[in-house]
Amino acid sequence: MPITWSHSLDGMDWQELEALYRAAPLGNKNAADLETVFTNSRFCCLAREQNRLIGAGRALADGADWPTVFMQNAAV
Repeated sequence: MPITWSHSLDGMDWQELEALYRAAPLGNKNAADLETVFTNSRFCCLAREQNRLIGAGRALADGADWPTVFMQNAAV
């Protein structure tokens, strides 16, 4: 199935992101804290497959230069 990418947090299910962090494993982050850090980030990117959240990233920026993120494509 194709992966869809989005930069919008509109309608974000923060509980789903919390579960993704645990599955990754990136630790036990609670939904409220994830909402705070993602909404306060300058850039966010979400990946979905069949409306299921399969990836998320965020970047902070200083307003003078672009943050850079390098990712390697890997099977999920």
